[in-house]
Amino acid sequence: MEHIKEIESDVLIIGGAIAGCSAAIKASQSGAKVTIAEKSALGRCGCAPWGLDHIWWYTPGSEMSLDDVIDAHMERLCKKLGNKGVLATMWRESFERAKDLEKLGVEFKFNGKYHWRTHHHLGVYNSLIYAGRNLTSALANEVLRCNVNVLNRSMITSLIVDGNAVIGAIGFNTRSGEFIVIKSKTTILASGGATRLYPSPTNRLFSTFAPPNDTGDGYSMAFRAGAQLINMEFPMAHPTTKGFRPSSTGGFKNAGAPVIDAYGNPLEAGIDRSETSRLHKKASEEGRYPFYVDPTGISEEKYAEICITSIKNEVPMYLDFLQYKGFDHRRDIVEIEDHEWDLRDGRSGLLIDEDGRTSLEGLFAAGDCTGGVFDAESMGAIVIAWRAGESAAGFARKKVMHTISVNIIEKEKKRIFGPIEQKEGVSWVEVNMGLQKIMREYVGEIRHQAGLERGLENILELKENFVTKLMAKDFHELMRCLEVQSLLDTGEMVIRAALARKESRFSHFRTDYSTTDDENWLKFVVLERQPNGDIKIFKKAP
Repeated sequence: MEHIKEIESDVLIIGGAIAGCSAAIKASQSGAKVTIAEKSALGRCGCAPWGLDHIWWYTPGSEMSLDDVIDAHMERLCKKLGNKGVLATMWRESFERAKDLEKLGVEFKFNGKYHWRTHHHLGVYNSLIYAGRNLTSALANEVLRCNVNVLNRSMITSLIVDGNAVIGAIGFNTRSGEFIVIKSKTTILASGGATRLYPSPTNRLFSTFAPPNDTGDGYSMAFRAGAQLINMEFPMAHPTTKGFRPSSTGGFKNAGAPVIDAYGNPLEAGIDRSETSRLHKKASEEGRYPFYVDPTGISEEKYAEICITSIKNEVPMYLDFLQYKGFDHRRDIVEIEDHEWDLRDGRSGLLIDEDGRTSLEGLFAAGDCTGGVFDAESMGAIVIAWRAGESAAGFARKKVMHTISVNIIEKEKKRIFGPIEQKEGVSWVEVNMGLQKIMREYVGEIRHQAGLERGLENILELKENFVTKLMAKDFHELMRCLEVQSLLDTGEMVIRAALARKESRFSHFRTDYSTTDDENWLKFVVLERQPNGDIKIFKKAP
């Protein structure tokens, strides 16, 4: 634990999934010396190692114009509250990036042909169905071919700031406990979103829809460093098969299977995914629970196509689950439930421009830790990460390496290893479950001023009274203790943003401000921590 690993890098990338690998490849191709620090392991991290079944891809010559596709995404998914510059960049460059992925060996064709579908959330015929099970491994292999320095099992815990500039980061190896100090000319956050903030329907901490290791580390680091974050009040969920956590109903819904209540009445007609949890709660209170997806009207041919082009690629174990349950799509309806709320898909997080630049000098971001584009998904991560990698490499060429203060290093070292030095205290599990209880009770589907204020009081009490008492028996538990601290910061941001937004929009529904107010609130709520610890909250036009 006393050994210090010191590294210098032109570009430091925090996170090694789709966005992190894409940024690393482009930064390396641009001549930069690149380091990736990944809490898990390259090729096995993020939301996509088990596969994806679709990706945004605009093909020149499509029936719908590019501008119309961009407008449709802005209207239907972002509801006009989106970063249109980032969104437009994603769609405009999606064709080129998809072709780059094909060169890396990502398989986009079935039987020699591309297959397209109209996505059930966007309603635009520019969602490509593909055999995406090798996306993560193809990117990881290219990272290794580019001779990027990869630090697996390395959790970065804090960004180092000099004035308004990020000059490096500090962390540790979650297996050996080795203390890591990285000096970098520029840094790219690609650390994913936040799961384990709200309880899973199973009440098991790791039975989650998205990776349970995505614990808002990037949100927390950026917030403590003084970066601007937006849309933190909008965690959300969508339905998945009851008893089966990964996404599993989208293929049926894309094929036209309706969502129905216990009496066979349509449940989701005309409602937005961001509102489903609240409306399902309302329907449940009306005695209409349980809810189902009804695939019985899907033809044999269409069902076989769903299995081959969708389910088999993204969640192949789902077919085993259906077989185990004795499911027959010709006669059986599938019971569904809402998975736990989380923050991801580019809707909530760091405020960025089209090149992934944040409000801090030398800090870029891409992927699920960024905010402003609802359902940016994998293509949003790839396009912005590609641009961030190139821009960060260019930025690094103009900068010199800074020296990190010994006092800063020692202070962070003490914070990191505090729980493992603790002989008595509380477990990370207790604090994590306490946080989830607060979020469910005070910051759930129904919100109001008094409840939000009480939730904030409880989170601040948790932070003040229990963080210093966290205890870890080994370095793995130490990682969990630090993840919980990230989640506490993230939960605080969600509540502060929810208190600030005095209207109802998307998943954010307040009984005291129950209508959507475009005139005053078609704006991002921005959180920015000041050097003295105060939190500045203000509105910013998209």
